[in-house]
Amino acid sequence: DERPLTGVEVEQAAQLLSWSRADLLQAVNGLSEAELDQTFPGERWSIRGILKHVGGAEWWYLHRLNLTRLVRADVPADAFERLDVVRAELEQRLPELIGMERMTRPDGECWSPRKLIRRAIVHELDHIGHIYRLLISSFPG
Repeated sequence: DERPLTGVEVEQAAQLLSWSRADLLQAVNGLSEAELDQTFPGERWSIRGILKHVGGAEWWYLHRLNLTRLVRADVPADAFERLDVVRAELEQRLPELIGMERMTRPDGECWSPRKLIRRAIVHELDHIGHIYRLLISSFPG
């Protein structure tokens, strides 16, 4: 995680983030408000809650490296707006990560630009699968 990111790696990360966001939005495309807010036994969040969590996590990752200009209070409450606003912030910051040798240790955990990108990509992919599992479980039979 300590090795600085190259321009190619940041470009690849931007593409992966773009594809995963398209997949996330496709997963929820056409769901009604009731379906977005449906709760599931044993689950922490509704689908809308998962979307809010994904957007909030990306803000948190940026905050770990002191890279966000958004203060927590300015992160939108609406799930879809949050996804858009925080992703725009992340995309805006990506070029700054090229060659950056910053390592931080908030709360004793080591963070680097490489870790930020990896966590953002993997986290979103994980929750895309999570949403599909919830959708499949809600179909009878």
